[in-house]
Amino acid sequence: MKKLILLSSFLMTFLLNGCGGNSADEVIDPQSAKGCYRMKQLSATTTIPSDRRVSVLFQVLSCNNNTSGVSGLKSGDFQVFENSGSIDSESLASFDPKQVPFSMRTLLLLDVSSSVLNQIPQIKEACKALIEQKLPDQSFAIYIFDKNTRRLRDFTTSKDELLMAIEQIPTKDLENSTNLYGAIMTTAKLVPSKYTATEISDGSLIIFTDGRHNADPGLTLENARAAVRGVNTYVAALKSSDLQEDPLKQIAASGENGGYFIADKVDVLKEQFLNIQKRISNWASSYYLLNYRSPISNPQNRTNTLEIRIKGNTNRGADKSISTTFNSFGFK
Repeated sequence: MKKLILLSSFLMTFLLNGCGGNSADEVIDPQSAKGCYRMKQLSATTTIPSDRRVSVLFQVLSCNNNTSGVSGLKSGDFQVFENSGSIDSESLASFDPKQVPFSMRTLLLLDVSSSVLNQIPQIKEACKALIEQKLPDQSFAIYIFDKNTRRLRDFTTSKDELLMAIEQIPTKDLENSTNLYGAIMTTAKLVPSKYTATEISDGSLIIFTDGRHNADPGLTLENARAAVRGVNTYVAALKSSDLQEDPLKQIAASGENGGYFIADKVDVLKEQFLNIQKRISNWASSYYLLNYRSPISNPQNRTNTLEIRIKGNTNRGADKSISTTFNSFGFK
């Protein structure tokens, strides 16, 4: 697994020169973000008593968009307070998450029921465009569904293997049955996310459909919503006479992060796939790892407060900073 610093470098290049879409989804330059940030703690504060080392993983998001991550902040943009007092330069605080092994797993789940029969060539082209924009360390898996769910390719970082899998999408004898909820329940569990001070695993599910669930009356929308809770979930819908948007919007909203994207016609599907990839990339570049050496040298059992702020942050909400605690037992 490569280090996150390599991924972050590519992310900056991709996002600054990328594929278009809403400006709210682009990398936010700290100088132009209007000074409003939301901070989200992702892991419990950890310590290494022998070195008085304190670490906490967190994420910075834009106040203007709940799903837009903020990258590019430097150590000088943050303030750290231990027991209400700012830490000194001797603590050597850093915010670079390069020490943390990082992986990205993205599962592409495609509706291939009979209603898309005449649109398979355009769907394939949209999928290929998505794969061409994948990040070096981003692994994709490709699944298709009608009445059954089938895997075309397990997770791999190989573009060639993924492009070959896309060519396997069937072009005839498609079923007139759509087991949307069952397919979501089968695949959502394959992309769990994990955020700790020692590992970041960022998983995403991209769902494409032009219709509604009709295969199994025993499965409900709530089953699908429950399956994606805690999963970054993106829905790319294609308008049709069979499309039911509200359930799809609810599925997208039930995930940890993600969004609902609608294509008025199949020619726009490629653009929506690229918008989703850009959102995934932006989200993956917004992690920060605070790591510093505490000045506390009393080894007694004590709970201490820790606060992380961003200088000039105009956010006045509860998520304007990170307030947490750590125990300094064994510090000496």
